[in-house]
Parts: sequence; C-alpha cells; structure tokens
Amino acid sequence: MRIAILIAGLMLGAAALGARADDGAGTPDVAALQARADALGLADGRAWLTALHYEKGFSGIPHSAVDSDWFFLAEDGYRDARAELHATLRAFAGNRTIDRREEPAACVFGLRWRILDEALDLTAAGVPQPACERRADWLAALNPERLWLVFPSAYLNSPASMFGHTLLRIDGTRGSEDAPLLAYAVNFAAETGEQNGLVYAVKGLTGGYTGRFSVMPYYEKVREYSRIDSRDLWEYPLRLDDAAIERLMLHLWEMRGAGFDYYFFTKNCSFQLLTLLEAAMPERDLRAGLELWAIPTDTVRALQHQGLIGAPNYRPSLSTTISHRATRIGDADTRTALAIGEGERAPGTLADDDPVRAARILDVAHDWLYYRVQSGGAERDPALTRARGILGARAATGVKSGFRDATPPDTPPQNGHDTARLSAGAFAEDDASGVAINLRAAYHDLLDPPGGYDPGSQVAFGDAELRWNGRKDRLQIDELRVVDIVSLSPRSTLFRPISWRVHFGGRRLSGLDSAFGGHVDGGPGITTRIGTLTPYLFGRLAADAADDLDDGYTVGAGAIAGALWQPNPAVSLLLEGSSRSPVLGATFERYELRGGAQWHWGGQIALRAEGYLAHERGRDRSGVRLAFVRYIAPAFAPAPAAR
Repeated sequence: MRIAILIAGLMLGAAALGARADDGAGTPDVAALQARADALGLADGRAWLTALHYEKGFSGIPHSAVDSDWFFLAEDGYRDARAELHATLRAFAGNRTIDRREEPAACVFGLRWRILDEALDLTAAGVPQPACERRADWLAALNPERLWLVFPSAYLNSPASMFGHTLLRIDGTRGSEDAPLLAYAVNFAAETGEQNGLVYAVKGLTGGYTGRFSVMPYYEKVREYSRIDSRDLWEYPLRLDDAAIERLMLHLWEMRGAGFDYYFFTKNCSFQLLTLLEAAMPERDLRAGLELWAIPTDTVRALQHQGLIGAPNYRPSLSTTISHRATRIGDADTRTALAIGEGERAPGTLADDDPVRAARILDVAHDWLYYRVQSGGAERDPALTRARGILGARAATGVKSGFRDATPPDTPPQNGHDTARLSAGAFAEDDASGVAINLRAAYHDLLDPPGGYDPGSQVAFGDAELRWNGRKDRLQIDELRVVDIVSLSPRSTLFRPISWRVHFGGRRLSGLDSAFGGHVDGGPGITTRIGTLTPYLFGRLAADAADDLDDGYTVGAGAIAGALWQPNPAVSLLLEGSSRSPVLGATFERYELRGGAQWHWGGQIALRAEGYLAHERGRDRSGVRLAFVRYIAPAFAPAPAAR
C-alpha cells in the first residue's frame, strides 16, 4: 500500500513543482539546510552511512564500499560522509542531473531524499522534487508487497557458491506465495566472464571482479539453480514492514549500475545483501560478526537472530525430484525410464502395462531428459523429438502418476551446526604425546553433524592444529589446512557425477619430529550410496616440500578408498585406506589405514576420536587422538529493543 502511495506521489511531483514556481518560491537556502544537517549530526547517523555503504575495514578509516565514481556527488564523498551530504543537498536544490543515469539526482537517490526530507523537510524548504517517471514505472512493474530471502544450497563445482548463496524474492501482484515463479529476484553477483578456473579463483579471492545488484524474473534464478546446477532452494519469508520495503526499493533503484569489489569469502553476495537490508533498516546491525568472512548460512542465521525470517519453504531441485521419483518406482522401472529417455526404447512399448506404472516411468523419463537438456548434457533438437514422443505416450495413459513431492531434509540450513569450530584434546603417537588444539575458521567436514549441510560434502578453510609435545616440552604447529574440499557425489542409474577432492596447506610429513612444509593432494573419484553407507574410491596425486626431504620435495601417486557411515543424526563414522608411491623427487612411500568417529549432541557439541596405522620409509607408525569439539557462531548483534 505504501508503495502505491509513493508511486502516486512521484507522479504528482512535477505538478507540485510547477505550483511552487507559480507561488513565487525563492531559491532554497542550501547553506541553512547544511547547517541544520550538521546540527542534527545526520552525516554520522546510521541511516546516512548505510545508504552510502560506509564501512571501516581493516584500516579503521570509514569509507564507502561502492566503487563507482558517479555514485558520489562530492569529490571525496567516498570517504567523507559530511561532504557527500552537503553535495547531495546542493544537487537536490539545483535539480542536478546525474549523467551516468540520465536522471535528476533526486530521482536517482530516492533513499537519500527520504532521509534528508524526513529530517529537514526539504519540500517546505523549497527544494524541488522532480517527477520521476522512470522510477515510478519501475516500482509499479514490481509492485512489491512481500519479500523473501532465498538460499540455494551449496554447489561445490563453483568457488563462489561452495558455501551456498542468498538472494531476495519480490512478491507483487504478478508473483505471490501461490505463484512464486512470476515474482522478481534481487541478486548480487560478480561480473566474471572468466573461463580459466585458476584465474577465476585467484581474482575472486583477491577482489579482482566487480559485483553489482540486479533485478530479474525469479524463474530465471530457479532455472539456473534448481534445474541446471541441481541446487535445492530454501525460501524464507522476511518480516519487513511496508516502510522498510519502501526504503529498500528506493535504495535498490539508487544502486542500479553501482559496482563493488567482489570477494568470494568476505564481500560476497550474502554480505552485500545484508548491506541492502541495512539501508532499509538502519537501526539493525546485520553484518556484526561477519567482517572477516561471510558464509551464506551465517547471513541467514544473522537474520534469524534478529527475528527477521520465518519458517522456510523448500523447493527441491529437478535432480532431487527425479531421484525421489526414481526411488519410488524402483531400480527396474528406473532403468526402463533411462532407456526411453536415451531413445533406446520406444515410449509406446509401455502401452500394455498398468497405466499408473507406465505414467510414472514416462514422467521420470521426460524429467530426466529435460534435466539433461537444461544442464547441457544432451543435444536439444534430438532430445525435443524424443520428448514429444514421451509426452504423447504419457497423455495416452489417461491417468495421474500420483507422485508426492520430495520431502525436505529434517534440518534446514539455518539449524545446522555453527560454521567455526574449536576442539581440544589429547593425542599419542609413537614418538610424541600431549595436548592438541584445533581451530577451523569454516565450515564443515565429513565427520561433522550432517544436518543442514550438503550430504557427502567437506569444505574446510583455515583449519590449523597446534600440539604441545609433553615428551619434549615443545609447542608446535602440526598442520595447516588452507583448503580441504571433498565432494562425495553418489552415482546412480540416472546420474553419474564425478567425485573429487583437493587439499593444500602445510603439514609435518612424518610426525612432530619432521620439518613443517607445503603439501598439496587431490584427484577424481567415484562414490555410491547404500542406505546410510557411502563408499568411495579416489585416485590421487600428492606433493610435499620440506627441508628434511632428500631433494627438498617429493611427488607421489596412489589411491584412497573408504566409507562414510552416518546411521543416525548423532553419529558419524569414517574408515579410509590410502596408498602413495614415489613418482618424482625424494623417495617417500606410505600406506595408511585411518579411522574416525564423532558423537554429536545438542547441535553444537561433539566428541571426536581418530586414529591411524601407517607404514612409511620401512617403519610402522600409529597414533590416536581424542578431542572435545565445540562449534562457534559469529558474534551477531542483538535485535534492537521493541519500541
């Protein structure tokens, strides 16, 4: 309702401006307005600073995160909020045009106008408010009535999305809870255009890309995430009042074309979405605790901590839906559906079967074929010909398949374990024993509680272990895992993904008495799933560099075979065997059997036991470790007190 009133006000702006001119109103006293703004401390207020996207950063000096010159009306407005406020008042009073946007400043910077008008009564002071037809038309097209936070689940094949993603959904007259695909989406993303994976990762980690907000039909994002990338969507209703929605829309119009330096792990999609919401609700500090890294699930929890989201709706991806339906029809009928989808069997051969059974097989065949086309796994024209045949046979059955929707996981993303982890315990090896302390910045490994995370995934960053060797009274760093990623993607009749793993960091190759050096290890593999058991097999290529190696380095190849068993939400068990034979450099051969178990309780507390038996360099080695585990949440700001 408030948006409709705002649009009407914008359309009447020109008439009001003409009326003031006819009344002979004089030139606005800009100096007086600036003095009043200074007296009220507007430039230091949260409303003004969030509208400019000010932050302190590591330097401690306030500055704007926006990296577009046109966004600032003062020469040093990106670092001087008071100068920017004064320049904004001058621009409004002089009806200045923003060349980059081809609009008057008051039309471009609607939220700034709102902030200053509420504090200074610009209209009464004679500041002209132009008609903003383009903005009014845009608001009328969106007609926002309700906002949703959308969380697409993690996607390990993209560095920018391996922790998940967040965007907004705008429901208006076209899109609603009953017809969400007709809604609009608000997304923040990096403009990459990069095909080289290494360059993509390096630039994404170092701020080499520009990120921007965009508005698009929601169905486009559903197609991208749910149908192509196989990512389930969680849609959370946002508890924003009409005034906050109005401010957010005004600010979103301000941000059209504005660029930000984009960082995968800090100033990313989820972080910038919080800055957009802060501009709409400046009384709330939504980014507290997320200054060092911003994981999408943590940003969802930040909003939950503030009481701003409700219970989510679950939208399964197309691959999840297909897998669910394949489970319902059984292996034999799934193989039949695959044969029809691949064109190896004519869909009409099911005509004599039970109609419901035939309908189910044909539904799975068509959905699988559609998924293959959407994900680029099948040529479009031949697939469309097969799809028409399948749909014709499906229509001939004359019955409904009776499939039920895939049930959501028991634990939604915001209720999973916290992303940082601290553990402390005791260890004992052949030549050392003592106390071990481990700190992991983010985010999840295979033994962690699985609820709320992608099954079979491990994404660990900044995982460091410090050990005190009681036998030698020495404190040492044992291992630093900069990146440790494992993707266990089970293969099935319909889907054949490649599993993979990569690890790099630093470690001691042969216990605490060996030198600390660099390490990289990884390779492709295959995974299957048998109930709650997930067996896997990887090839590996590993390299280490350390001062105590004969040639200063060693490169080896081998294999890793293991199984992850999670019989219930409280227990995770892992058993893994590995081999490594020398290829280049120093001779280093190792065969190892490693196991781990973790018992979780209360969501954020666990007990972990690990052990290994190894044979290397002609000698046997063994070790055990027992640790108490505590998961740690960011230091979220409390919600403001109710008025």
